[in-house]
Amino acid sequence: SFPPDASIDVNAVYPVKEGKAGWRMWETTCGALGLTNIYGRRAMKNAVIYLYCDVTSPKEQQVQMRVCTDDDASIRLNADEVYRYDGPRGMDYDKDLVPITLPAGTSRIFAKVYNRAGMCGVFMRFTDMNGTPIEGLEFAPRPG
Repeated sequence: SFPPDASIDVNAVYPVKEGKAGWRMWETTCGALGLTNIYGRRAMKNAVIYLYCDVTSPKEQQVQMRVCTDDDASIRLNADEVYRYDGPRGMDYDKDLVPITLPAGTSRIFAKVYNRAGMCGVFMRFTDMNGTPIEGLEFAPRPG
């Protein structure tokens, strides 16, 4: 357990095994974020990485969260854990299909990824139950 598990302070700087770390804003490419490209391979061995974004839905709706993490991970929607994966693996699109209910309004997606070694990353997107992208969702990297 580390401080970001309890709350997000985007201005905090934390001591880590190779210096200090804080929150950074990064854009994804088609829903994928390669963390090794950001931090370097050496820093990613036996490392915990936190990610979050806010998603605003115009209405309450059932969706599929299509996700894959490299490696172990837990993902929360607001305060509720909606996904957990334990084990090593590489990244792949749409590896796990997780049915969730997005409430109307803004919700927080919070991911904690433990990378064992090598590459590290996250893929995530939201679709309807047939795999069609959801229209009308808005994403913000910082609370608005």
